[in-house]
Amino acid sequence: MTCSGSVVLDASAVVCLVRREPGWDRVAAFGNAGYLSAVNLVEVAYRLAHHGFPLDEVESVVRPQIDRVVPLDADLA
Repeated sequence: MTCSGSVVLDASAVVCLVRREPGWDRVAAFGNAGYLSAVNLVEVAYRLAHHGFPLDEVESVVRPQIDRVVPLDADLA
């Protein structure tokens, strides 16, 4: 199954994908069309580090999975 268009991913979806937890394939079906807020990126890094993932490798693993990191500003908030 391939999904088209962009989607907004939350931290749980990205962590699930990276850790290959149940349901990861549903997230992977979006390809790298997902957007992730900068705040959620911080949560992904924290949660992966909590599970023993090297913090300095988070970006290199997460960035190919998403299309864009959306900065959080007052308008978006």
